[in-house]
Formats: sequence, structure tokens, C-alpha cells
Amino acid sequence: MKGLKNFLRSISLIAIPLFSMSTFSVTAHANSISKAHSKAKLSISSITKSEKISQQKLASLIGSHANKSSSIQKSNKLSLTPKLIHANDSSSSSSQPTVGYDILVDNPSSEVNGNLTIQSKIDIIASANSDGSNSYEAQNFAKDISIPILPLSITNYSITKLVDNNNNLIGAQFQFNTPAQYVPMIQVENSSNVWSSPVYPDFNIEPASGSRPTANLDHALPGLVPKNLAFNVSWTSSQAQNSSSTLKNSETLILNTASLNDDLVYDKPANSTTDFSNWSQNVSIPDTGIYYVLTSVEDSNGYWSDWKASQVEIEDSSVQVVNPVVSGDEGTVRWNMGSYPSYKSNLSMSGTLVDSSGYILPYVSLNMQVTDGDSTISPNSTTSPTFYTGADGTFKYTMNNLPVSIGQQLQVNYESDDYYDDCVLALVSNNTNLYTTPVYGFAYWIYTG
Repeated sequence: MKGLKNFLRSISLIAIPLFSMSTFSVTAHANSISKAHSKAKLSISSITKSEKISQQKLASLIGSHANKSSSIQKSNKLSLTPKLIHANDSSSSSSQPTVGYDILVDNPSSEVNGNLTIQSKIDIIASANSDGSNSYEAQNFAKDISIPILPLSITNYSITKLVDNNNNLIGAQFQFNTPAQYVPMIQVENSSNVWSSPVYPDFNIEPASGSRPTANLDHALPGLVPKNLAFNVSWTSSQAQNSSSTLKNSETLILNTASLNDDLVYDKPANSTTDFSNWSQNVSIPDTGIYYVLTSVEDSNGYWSDWKASQVEIEDSSVQVVNPVVSGDEGTVRWNMGSYPSYKSNLSMSGTLVDSSGYILPYVSLNMQVTDGDSTISPNSTTSPTFYTGADGTFKYTMNNLPVSIGQQLQVNYESDDYYDDCVLALVSNNTNLYTTPVYGFAYWIYTG
């Protein structure tokens, strides 16, 4: 993390493109999200349908692939953004294999203008290499191969296990029936039952006519976030590319860069095909590390966009509110048979959110909470709607509908008095308390004799 912090020191304001996690916490504006765990590996060895490929054909495929123009690009990392890193960059045990792989088109004639189509048969071959090589090596057979395919929402494809003449597992063949950008998360298991770290190549299946939609984030996501802090991800500016289509679905993946064991996928459809006001998630990550946030959208034709990918580093640091200012307007006191309404008609709070090193925190999800400990009215606590820090880490929000305090007649012949009344104003994010202050004069007491 020092490298990232050194980079951040060179700029005064941060607005860097942005992702836990044994557990995710999804806060306001994230209702009705269905959660799917991708812990279960897609085990190629368990597939019953198989096809034998001779060594001559395999060599011919690899040779022809090297010489022809194809939209498939072999890569050890997501090519969606240069900021993303590869999981194998982290240190691993010397006994852990590395993925050697190639992605080939078995029937190049299926391509149209160099683009893969729903007719294309795509071979993903993989080996469990012990020398750290990421190229396919025919002698390093894998005991098993895991190839979950993103988007996980798409299941409309066929899979055939690929074996050589001696029934050694060498990979799998996929044929996709839905236009989308696919990201296979490839892992291999060696003969010692040890799994490799994943690699993430990508390839596009284009429609026969028209184009796929485009996923756009509404703002750059934070690059550095303290753990347990909720940050906002929203994609209302995504677009359907065909005039006859609208957007109807989306998928957001939160991916730990070092492991697939903690992956969670959140699917959040809009209320209708044209209402994207709730296409927003507040995500809190409780574990430190580097994560990917991937978002894709689907249009009414059933076509999916390319993935919009960003990266976030979760740090173990505290949060500070710089220059907090709290104010409120005095409300009108009403005589009400010994019951007394709130002295403040509203409360406003502003400031700047930074981590313990002074780095600003943009697009953080916040709430204000007012609790009146002396009130006999239930509820004695009120929480504001969700609001966010801006690109410069600043925030300002005015909270209305404050809790009402009821005074007790402790002494006669008093007309009025200002009093603490045990009232507290708190600034929170994902139920994590960031700032607390007593609110003087929050309750207005009127005693009558």
C-alpha cells in the first residue's frame, strides 16, 4: 500500500477510479439485491460430455491461432483497465501451480468481421505449471480445472470437456448463445490437490446485427477506502445502444484479487426497464486488501455490455471528520399541557471526511442520527436519509423530523430553560460511528406552576 500512498501524496485532492471479504454489507439504496456466491467451482472434471483432441489438432489450433486475426486476446489479467493487477502478482507457496493456458477458436469460419459469434466454439485449454510459466504446456496435465464464467447471470451456453487421446484433461469448449463480454476465472488443480491462483482473460461475443449496451459508472470510485466504510457504486448513466432497446438488468461483481473464495455477486434490476433511479449500491468491505468492482448491464434484446471495471484498496485506518460544523434553526415553542416539542426544528452538519493519514474520502455513504436519551416518546432516535461525500470528500446535510422530547415538571414557576437533555448527534457510515457530539439546547423545557 505504500506505493499507492506515495502516489496519493503527490496530489491534494483525490478522485481516482475504484472494490470483500468474508462478508459484504450493503446499505441504503441496495434493497432487493439477490446475492449469489461463486464459491462453488465449475469443475471441468465432473462434466460427462467430452471430446478428444489429438495432439496434432491441438498443435494445429495453436499454430493457426497465432497467425490469424481474432478478437480473443490471451491475457493474465482483466484488460478492462490498466490499473487492475493480476492475482498471481502476489507471493504464493512454491508448491502452488500457475495457470498455463490458451484460448482458441475451434471454428474460425464462425467469426464475422473478426468478431466471435454465437456459432463460435471457444476452446479454453489449461495446464498446471510448476515452473511459473503462464503458457500452455502439454506435459503439465491438470487434475482438475475450474472455469466459472462471468456474467454469472448468463447460463445459456454449452460446455464440453476436452481431453487428449489418453483421456488427460486439457480444458473445456464453450459455445455461448448470448452476446456479452465473458470473463472466465481460470484455476487449475495439480496432482497434489493444490489449486492455483486465478487468471482472468476476457473475450467478446458480438450480436449478428446491432451492438451491445454500454455500462457507465456515474462517478469515479474511491481508490483507497478504510475498511467497514460504505462507498457508493452507481451506474444510472449506462446506455442501451440500439434505438429499439432499453436497459433491463445489471450485474455487479465484487472480486477479491487474491482469491475466489470470498466472491459475491449482487444482481440489482431496475424497477422498470426505464427507471434507473435505484441502480445504486452502497458497499462496505470489512477486510483489507485489493478488490475489483465489475459492473455489466443487459438490454431488452438480451445483449450484455462490456464490464466496467475499477479497483479499490481497502486499508486498516480510522476516519476523521475535518472542520465539523453543527448548526440548527430554533423552532417555535408551543404550549401543550406540559408536553414540549423539539427546540430545534432542524440540524445541519458539514465537514470533510479523511482517513487517519489525511487522504480525502469521496463518495462515502453517510447518515446522521439524533438520539434523545431522556425522551419518553418512542422512538427517541431518528436517522436521516442517506447522503454522500463529494469528489473532494466534503459533505453537508440538513436533518429535519427530529425526535420530540418530553420534559418533566421538576420545579414550579419556571417559564423556560435551555437544557442538554442528553441529546447526541452522530455521523455514521454502515453503522460505523464516525463522529459524535452532544446537541446543546436540543430540547426546550417549559415548566408551569
